[in-house]
Amino acid sequence: MTDHPDWKTIGRRETIGALAAATLGCVAGCLERASLTEYESSPAGVDSSVWEETGYEPVVVESVASEREVGVGPVTEDVTAINYLTEYGKSIDAGPLGEQRTAAFVVLSTPRVEFVGREYNPVGGMSADELVAEIERAVDPLDDVQFETERTVTVLDQSTVHSRYVGEIDRFGRSVDADLHVSEAVETDDDFVATVGVYPRRLRDGELETVRTLAEGVVPAVDADANAEFDADDESVLEEAVADDHLDD
Repeated sequence: MTDHPDWKTIGRRETIGALAAATLGCVAGCLERASLTEYESSPAGVDSSVWEETGYEPVVVESVASEREVGVGPVTEDVTAINYLTEYGKSIDAGPLGEQRTAAFVVLSTPRVEFVGREYNPVGGMSADELVAEIERAVDPLDDVQFETERTVTVLDQSTVHSRYVGEIDRFGRSVDADLHVSEAVETDDDFVATVGVYPRRLRDGELETVRTLAEGVVPAVDADANAEFDADDESVLEEAVADDHLDD
C-alpha cells in the first residue's frame, strides 16, 4: 500500500507573486511618459461547461497586486500591476476522511503593459521553463522539478506550448511525486493568460488529458462572484491533504 503523506503545494500568493513579479520589469521612464501607474487584468477562467464535465469545481478568484519602483536616478515611479488567479479543484471520496482535494488547475491573467508599440510585461515572452523556474524559486516545498514532455494546445484560439514537469513536494519531512503542467502565455486584447495544473503523479492516467481539456476551455473573463467561493483560510492550490492509506482502500 502506497504511503501518501499530507501535503500542500503551490500557495496562491506565492504562485501569482512569482509569475507576476516580472510584470513590472519596465524600461525606466516608459510608464512615466505614458502617465500611467496602474494596470489591471480581467479575471480569466475556464468555461463552466468544461469544468463541470471534467469534475472540477471553482475554488477562488483572487486578485493580487504587484508593486515596484521604476525609474532612473532621482526620477522614479511606483507602478502597480493587478493580476488575477482563478483556481479550480477536484476532490475524491477518501472514506472516513471525507472529501479530499487532490488536483488543481489555475488560470493566471496579468495585464499587458504596452507603450509606443512595445510590450514591457515579460510574462508574454516567457517560456514554460522560465515560468516553472519562477514557481520553483518561490515555493519552498517544490523541489527537483524536471522537464518531461511538451505538446501544443489551443488556448483562446491561439496555439501555445503546454509542458509537463515532474517534481517532489516536501511537507513536514515527507514527500510526494507530482506532475506540474504549465502553458505558455497567450494574449487577449489587454492581458496575458497562462495556466498551471498540478496533481499527484499517481493520478496521471486520469488527469493528464483533463488538464489539457481545461487549458483549451479557458475563457478571457469570468464573473468572480458567480464562479467561485473564497475561503479566507485557504492559502494553497491543493488545500486538502493527499491523505494516507485510506486513499488506496
